[in-house]
Amino acid sequence: MTSPKSIDLADVLAKRLRESGYEDARVRRLDAVKDGGIAVRRMPSTCDATYYGGGRSLQYVVQVVVARESELDAIDDCCAIAGMAPDLDLASENGSYALTSIEVYTEPQELESVPLSVWETRLRANINVRS
Repeated sequence: MTSPKSIDLADVLAKRLRESGYEDARVRRLDAVKDGGIAVRRMPSTCDATYYGGGRSLQYVVQVVVARESELDAIDDCCAIAGMAPDLDLASENGSYALTSIEVYTEPQELESVPLSVWETRLRANINVRS
């Protein structure tokens, strides 16, 4: 039996953001952006349904955290990412999921402002995974 593949949605999103000009977008922990950058993070997901064959329908949440020296840059980048992410091609690159839809789950909001300005938004994707 083969083991299931890791869901690569956060990795794909970070890659698409880099391709869109946000070169510092990476899947990483929050403490990795203490000097600035963009962290793409997996958040807890919820299972909508489990199918007879073992597949599942998930609401998969990804957080995008933007840390910048300038508050205006942090706000602008976070809002731009929230606006463009649902239109990006976020199909799985390793075959771990089939994307049904993606939407902004939480509008951009400030997390903290000392010493950097840090803003975040969350995206919720409806995906199907096979067992």
